[in-house]
Amino acid sequence: MDELQHHALVQAPVDPVDEDGVAAAFVGTAVSALATVVMWWQYAWLDARGQGWWLWVALTATGSGVLFSAYARWRKRQRLSPATQRPSVEE
Repeated sequence: MDELQHHALVQAPVDPVDEDGVAAAFVGTAVSALATVVMWWQYAWLDARGQGWWLWVALTATGSGVLFSAYARWRKRQRLSPATQRPSVEE
């Protein structure tokens, strides 16, 4: 029983896919921008069915994505800048 519990808590040695989130932010923003264009193009059809609010959802997602993309790029630059690098313990 003890070995089963210990084995269940072992984490796989997997490298992170994207450690700063910049790529995910840009992909999400691009998808929401594309959705905004499609919703705008089909707004008359959406509005006739009472679903015109989806355009505002897509616009809000695109705006949020732009803000998050800018923040993620800023955070990556801060992390990689030489001024914020800490000396290692070995030095």
